Amino acid sequence: MKNLKKLQILKNGGMRYNNVRIENTPSPTMTEMVQITKGPAYTKPLWGKKYVNVLKASMAIDVSQNENKISKGYIDPSCVVSLDNSKIVVMNDNFLK
Repeated sequence: MKNLKKLQILKNGGMRYNNVRIENTPSPTMTEMVQITKGPAYTKPLWGKKYVNVLKASMAIDVSQNENKISKGYIDPSCVVSLDNSKIVVMNDNFLK
């Protein structure tokens, strides 16, 4: 299972993961459902989306952050391998420009 050390529980019951706000939105059939409500501009396509649990939401946030780093040039595109239309970053000596 993924390590969620960056997950912070807020006083009002919400959560923050990498500067993105996640709210609990349970339904009768899915009690662990969460929704992304706020975050940096590059996560705007994720706002309002619901996920089965916090782990799935955190994976979507991580993908969004890594794609943003690649598009901004913080990660060298030659170090990125695409498998099944999902980008996987391969770390080597040329990782950062």
